[in-house]
Parts: sequence; structure tokens; C-alpha cells
Amino acid sequence: MESHCYIALGSNLGDRFTNLLQGMMRIEERLGRILQISRPYETAAWGFEGPAFINACLRLETTQPPQIVLKVLQAIEKELGRKRSASSVYHSRTLDLDLLFYGTQQIQTDFLELPHPRIQLRRFVLDPLVDVAAKWVHPTLGETMLCLQQNCEDRVTVQQLAYQKWLPDLFEKNKYLVVAGNIGSGKTSLVKKIASDYGCMPIYEQFDENPHLPQFYSDPSAFALDTENFFLDSRATQLDFSANQAHVSDFWLEKSLIFAQINLAGKEWEAFERSFPTKTKNVTQPDFLVYLDRPVSELQANIQKRGRPYEQSISDDYLKTISESYKEKLRHEHPFPVQIIDVSGMDFVAHPMCYIVLLRQLASL
Repeated sequence: MESHCYIALGSNLGDRFTNLLQGMMRIEERLGRILQISRPYETAAWGFEGPAFINACLRLETTQPPQIVLKVLQAIEKELGRKRSASSVYHSRTLDLDLLFYGTQQIQTDFLELPHPRIQLRRFVLDPLVDVAAKWVHPTLGETMLCLQQNCEDRVTVQQLAYQKWLPDLFEKNKYLVVAGNIGSGKTSLVKKIASDYGCMPIYEQFDENPHLPQFYSDPSAFALDTENFFLDSRATQLDFSANQAHVSDFWLEKSLIFAQINLAGKEWEAFERSFPTKTKNVTQPDFLVYLDRPVSELQANIQKRGRPYEQSISDDYLKTISESYKEKLRHEHPFPVQIIDVSGMDFVAHPMCYIVLLRQLASL
């Protein structure tokens, strides 16, 4: 049975953000799915003289009992450099992980006390906790986290930082990112999120403007050439831009060749292939590319979910052919880094750690 718990995180030694992110990644690897992450907060050391902390809270979905959750959290702290002291005096640490709530459970033992007994006394816990649990009612105090925050007498200095502080500097070295993938892979959702978080220019495939697409799905042989020519002309126009600011696109120009080779035959394909270099000579090449590799069952589920009528009859075999064609094209040498990432089961909108981990992979390209 799955339960939701809330965990507070803090670090004031070394690379504080990296410490916290490493902690979150290990929590997700060992305990369950992180559903929400608060913004980071910079906070003066509480109860002792020391460097400022970065604090945060997260909401975790787990099947592990609270005693195991606490043991795992303590193990992660130790792995990431925390040295515990027998003294009750507060001190600096690379990583501090506190289990605040485990559902509404109330536990009092020498090893574990739930809810955490000092939540209501600490702004550095309450401020990030309100981000992810403003309406959560304390099981013993009967007050929401928002009410506890508003009534908290703690006067420690807490500075709210932007959520984007969790994200790597994705466009430090490169200005143009392409997100490629099969139909229903989540390209557009990811691009929307990146564009919003980084303030960069999004470029979206203009599916709705192609008048031939619905006819293609009902009669592919009759309308394939018109469909592919429209897409090629549209894509080439969209990608004729100056990359002096950051851009992110939900399509790769080469998909025109991938889909045309699948959908056209004989002289139509030969003519299309010959016209490709001329039509695309002014196109800006990406600085880096990520391909979202998702199983056909998930592609179909996403296609059904978004509900475009003309896509509902797409076959598994067609999607498999597209995936194989993309991967074959990506095996060739390209003048930019390429990363193929298995995104099975990942929802970048609802699953923040998936999103953060993916971006950290891309930032390393």
C-alpha cells in the first residue's frame, strides 16, 4: 500500500544544491516516487554560527514503512558526507534529511517520532513545506501548514529562491536544443516546460496547419506526398532563424526524411530526397539533440489521451517502424551531440525528478 510522506532537506557545506539533488535522486532510487519538490530557500544557520543553509521539502510516494524510510534517509546522509555527533548541539552538515510526516501516522519511539516534533517552530521547515503542503493538516495540532507558518514565532531570515535554481545551466555552452521522438513520446510537453523554465524561444511542429494530415491517415497512398511536402516546407521555414538566443524545438528536421522514406515509394521518394538539400540549405543546425525513447504501449496511451481524431487509428507496427527509423538515422555521425534516453514511465510534467535528472544529462553533452 502506497503512502505519502513529507521530507525536509537542508545543506550548508560544500556544493549545497548538488548535495540536495544527490539526496533527492537517491531517495527516489530507494524509496519511491517524488511527487513534488518545493522551491529552494536560503536560511541563516538555526541555533549555531555557520554558513547559510539551502532548505527544501518534498512529497514522496512510498510503499516502505516509516521506520525503513528513516533508516534509508540516515544512510543517504552518511553516504553524502554527513558526520553525526552524539552531542545535541547543532552543527553544519553536507546533508540533513528529516521525515516530517508519514500520512497521518503518530509514532513515538526512541528511534522515530511522527509527526516531527519541531515542525511548527521552524520557518526553514515551514516555508518550503507550505510550497508542497499548504493545506495539509497537522495530525496532532489540527492546523494547516499555512496556518502554522503564519503563526510561527521563529524570526530566522529565510529567502525564497526561484525553482529554476534546481535546474542546470542547460544553455551555457549551446543555444539550440532539439527534442526528437516518435508520435506521442512527450516532445512538446518537455519543450513547453524547458521554454518556460529557461525563458528560451520554443519552436513547435505545426501539425494543425497541415491540411493534408487528416486525409493522409484515411488514405496514406493518395495524400502522403502532399503531407510530407507541406511538412518539409513548414519545418524549413520555422528553422530558418539566427541562434543568437536560446531556442528549443519539438522536432528535428531529419524527421522529414524519416517519415517520407516510410510513407513514400519509388519516384515520389526519389524526388523528395533530391529536393531536401535545396529546401533546407538555410536551416539552423542544432547544437545538441535528445531523442525520447518510449515503448509503443505508452505512445499509444499518449495518442489516445490527447485525442486527435485522425491519429486514433495509428497502428503499433507504424509506430515501431518510426522508432526503428529514428534510431537508424541517429546511429549516423552528426555534427552535434546526440543523447538517446529511455523515458519509459516518465511524465516530465507530473514527475519533477524525472525532469531534473533528464536536464542534468543534457547539460553534460
